[in-house]
Amino acid sequence: MSMANKLESPSAERNRGPIWELVIRDRLLRDVNATDASTTASSVNVLEVAAGAGVHTQYFTQQLADRKIPVNWQSTDPETSALKSQEAYIEEIAGITSKNEGSQPCWRNYETVNFAKPLPLTLDENGICETTTESAIEDQSIDWIWNINMIHISPWTATQGLMKMAGTKLKPKSGRLILYGPYRVNGYTVESNLCVTKFPSHIVVRFRSLSFRFPSFSLLTFLKLIILDRKFEEWLKAKDPSYGVRNLEDVVAEASKYGLEVEDTIEMPANNLSVILRKKN
Repeated sequence: MSMANKLESPSAERNRGPIWELVIRDRLLRDVNATDASTTASSVNVLEVAAGAGVHTQYFTQQLADRKIPVNWQSTDPETSALKSQEAYIEEIAGITSKNEGSQPCWRNYETVNFAKPLPLTLDENGICETTTESAIEDQSIDWIWNINMIHISPWTATQGLMKMAGTKLKPKSGRLILYGPYRVNGYTVESNLCVTKFPSHIVVRFRSLSFRFPSFSLLTFLKLIILDRKFEEWLKAKDPSYGVRNLEDVVAEASKYGLEVEDTIEMPANNLSVILRKKN
C-alpha cells in the first residue's frame, strides 16, 4: 500500500496522546497484565468503528506493543479512502508481509499486535449494514469497541446501530464500548471546537480558525460562549441536518437497551468526554 494513501487528521494527532494516557493506560489496562505478554491470559480483541485516517490505529497499537500486550485489532470505516489510509498507517509500522504461521494468522503483524485487513462498516438503526463485515466479526468476541468523534457527525440512526452492534459483539460482563467526543450534559456543554485558555488577566477562546480575547471570565463571557456553542451546532447542521451534539443522557439510554451501562466518564482536554460502557451479561 502506497504511503500516498495516508490521510491527515490534525484532531486525531492532538487527541491520541490524552486518550492513550487517560483512557487506555490509566483505565482500561487495569484489567490487562501489562508486564509480560507471556503471562497475559489472552489477546485483547479490539474493534475500531469509524477509525478514519488510521492515526489512532497506529498510535494505540504501537503503545500496546511497546508494553508487550497481545492484541487483535480490526479497524473499520464506511469510506474507501479511509480504509486505504488505515492500511497505509498499519503498513508503515508493520510492513507488507502477512503472518500465516501459528494459531492466529493475520493480514499484518507488528510485534504483539495482529492486524486484520480494514473492513467497510456502515451503521444504521439495524446495526452493521455490510453483511460480509457483520459475519467477519464474531458475536460476543470483542473486548474493546472504540468509537472516536463519530456520534456528533453522523445521523442518530448510526448511534442506534452502534449500540445494537455493541450489545451483540462485546463479550458478556467484560466487553467495553469506549466513546470519545463532545456531548451535552444536562443540556449544555462547551464543544470540542471551543478551546478556552485562562491567563491571569484574561482568557482566550478559540473556535475553529477564530480567536477571541476576553478581559476575564464574566457573565458576558459566558453568554458569548453560549453563542459560540450554538454556532458550532449550526455548523454541524449545515453539513447535514441529521448531525448534532447529542445529549449524553440520550446516548446512555440507547445503550441501556442492549445491556450496556456506564462504567466511567472521563473529562478530556478541549472539553470532550470519554465514556466507557460495559456489557452487563
